[in-house]
Amino acid sequence: MPSGRRTSRQQQRTAAATAALPAGPARPQTFGFAVPPLVIADQGRDVTTKETPGAGLSKSQQNKVVYGRQPHNITDQDDLCPPQKEVACRECPQLVYPGVGGFPVSYGSLVRNVTRIIGLTPKGLGNRTMACELSAVGKPVFNRDSRARFGAWMSDSDPPTLPDANKYWYTHERDTFKLFEYSSKDSFDRKIVTRNITLRKPHQGNSHVVFNGSFYYHVRGEPNIVRFNLRSSRIENTLELPDLAKNRSVTLYNSTYTYVDFAVDENGLWVVYALPNNNLGVVKLSSELDVLQTWNISFQGDSHAKDGDTIIVCGVLYGIKSRTESNTKFSLALDLYTQQSLPYSGLTYTNPFRQTTMVGYNPRNKEIFSWDKGNQLTYPVKYNALDDDTSDNEPSIEALMNSPDHVISEPEEDL
Repeated sequence: MPSGRRTSRQQQRTAAATAALPAGPARPQTFGFAVPPLVIADQGRDVTTKETPGAGLSKSQQNKVVYGRQPHNITDQDDLCPPQKEVACRECPQLVYPGVGGFPVSYGSLVRNVTRIIGLTPKGLGNRTMACELSAVGKPVFNRDSRARFGAWMSDSDPPTLPDANKYWYTHERDTFKLFEYSSKDSFDRKIVTRNITLRKPHQGNSHVVFNGSFYYHVRGEPNIVRFNLRSSRIENTLELPDLAKNRSVTLYNSTYTYVDFAVDENGLWVVYALPNNNLGVVKLSSELDVLQTWNISFQGDSHAKDGDTIIVCGVLYGIKSRTESNTKFSLALDLYTQQSLPYSGLTYTNPFRQTTMVGYNPRNKEIFSWDKGNQLTYPVKYNALDDDTSDNEPSIEALMNSPDHVISEPEEDL
């Protein structure tokens, strides 16, 4: 059959079927269930109709039928989060900067302000060799006892020779011209003096140190500190400390005998002393008593005069609250390199005999030395690494603890 005749018959059949349908809108197949009313969103408005989907809508609208609510129009971020009105900050404490004679300090501790010590010209602090913070102080270990209430015992934290690394030194208040030397820890424990050293000038207080083959001490009745060379038995260097109190009305901490506190840490030699107005002076020194940097520290409310003692570890100044309480706490932790207050509330200290008159840290032994009612004690310490930008090529704490402390040269023959 020709294709034209077949097409004509199909068109006729389609026209006849269409004519048989009832008038009205087309209805979709339901396949046995009813079609529910639809919610048609149109320009953000809900339109509910029971009409067949697409009924009453233009052809373009029928092609865009969606269910539910249309999303909101795109809104600029500034409309959602408009700029906040400027609110005035609360009044902050005034900081003192180097150009005015000081530097900024982290507030929130007992420290109120830090400036320079007038009368001393520093050469420059430089970077520190090790940055750490104390995390714990261990229980005291008994070494020996003596009858003297006031005294000091020391070992060289930077010995120049191998024999010097084994030596110990001892002073007491009954003979201020004498320094007693012990060739070993065993001779110290057994109280066998191997060398009786006569000083050119008498010492004052209990906080001396031996460092790099020299004995550093405060001269009794003078504003001077000296370096006494243990090899030559001569005073090699002298430094006058400005405003150093020399009468019993202003002593260092709450002691009645000490005005100057020497300290040695991983970064070298320091001295701490009392200033007028209950301020605390700290000076970083070279081994020849050159002034590298100074700190004049004032406190909020209570002063250092109510503290028991201080130690310096990794360039951080720590205050010990009491010398006479069996269990006491730390009262201060000031990083002298960054002027930041460090956490110290968890640090505790023990005075088992409740009459401590000397506390000092030895970085070579990693211990705190103390003199408590004539008993010589040591305390192990524990560190945490301190991240900052003030140290050069800083090794890890573990590496320093597990490696030799330093290279010690062989002793030379006496000239």
